[in-house]
Amino acid sequence: MRGVRNMANVSPPKLVVERFGGPQAVATALEAVTGRPVNRSTVATWVRRDRLPGRVLADLLRAASHAGVVLTHKELIDGGQS
Repeated sequence: MRGVRNMANVSPPKLVVERFGGPQAVATALEAVTGRPVNRSTVATWVRRDRLPGRVLADLLRAASHAGVVLTHKELIDGGQS
């Protein structure tokens, strides 16, 4: 199981990428649960903009569950806040 490192004060996109193990891992996991292609650069853009699109939150939670990544809805909204 991945994703137990303390990520206090980390933005939601950075937290997601850290938990999954990189932008490509996020893209691959999302594609696995949605059946739609997701580009690694799309995920990198979320990190660069420091924002997760609302339309992907539910898919990210499904992808995390499918991949054995610990991730909560609150973390997708608030990030790794203490």
